[in-house]
Amino acid sequence: MMKTITAGAAALAAAFSVTAAEPELPAFVVGTITRAEAYEKNQADQEYAGKVRPNLPAEPLVKPAKPRKVLVFHNPRNFRHTAEVLLRRAVVEMGAKTGAYTATVTDDPAVFAPERLKEFDAVFFSNVNNVGNIGLPDQAGCQALIDYVAKGGGWVGNHASVVALDRHKEFAGMVGGCFMWHPFDCHETVLRNETPSSPFTAAYGDGPIPCKDEIFTHRSPPYDRAKQTVLLSIDWDRSPQAQKIAADLRAKKQASALRDDNDYAVSWIKPHGQGRVFYTSLGHAHETIHDPRFLQHMLAALQYACGDLKP
Repeated sequence: MMKTITAGAAALAAAFSVTAAEPELPAFVVGTITRAEAYEKNQADQEYAGKVRPNLPAEPLVKPAKPRKVLVFHNPRNFRHTAEVLLRRAVVEMGAKTGAYTATVTDDPAVFAPERLKEFDAVFFSNVNNVGNIGLPDQAGCQALIDYVAKGGGWVGNHASVVALDRHKEFAGMVGGCFMWHPFDCHETVLRNETPSSPFTAAYGDGPIPCKDEIFTHRSPPYDRAKQTVLLSIDWDRSPQAQKIAADLRAKKQASALRDDNDYAVSWIKPHGQGRVFYTSLGHAHETIHDPRFLQHMLAALQYACGDLKP
């Protein structure tokens, strides 16, 4: 069983305005906050300038129909990934550089109110986790976001964001995925480009895509190929390390995080009401954020969510 935070860690959590009504963060979560803070302070600038900024797209994939606004939400008070720091910066600068949108960054869950959300064409969840729901919108805020998308807004999320608002029963259905686990961790898999001629994935080409990122597995339902367009998935026949891990788990009777059909979608788009949803489980590894193909993938996602790039 995981330990709850110590008095010292509790003080750290208090520094992030965790109210008395909120549960204590587990020690392992506090550790991720501490590491991400140190990374952002001491290393992120250099890595971003050297390995991400040079690979940002220079032009929009399509000309925006009008000036677009994207709300970028991240959560420094919950489980953090250091790669999120890079991606958040990339999303902001990519919008300014290409002219595709203007980004507003916030970590304030109060923004999830109908009158605030209607100011934006799309919302991006930057690797948002949900341990104890700390730092996240309440039930009314979750409903406001789901209604916002259903009425014509856009939502983009990556990696842990698939569980960000699991407190609301409709969230997984909106996203089109329900997290089971990441059994393959960051061992090498090979991805398949399922839409090589589309602007969403054209940068990846039509050949095998070696990948060392933390790919999630998803339950059906809500994952359903009939209801969403899969863009990238694990090419199972070309992924021997994943096959070996799966075989070992099955031999140990620990296969609950595996799919019998070996259908492991990585990125997809889908409608939700009148709105647009994009999700990718990529974004745990720093190397993913460095990749110009991934940055193009995210630009396509954001222009789709804003309503400019048609599916």
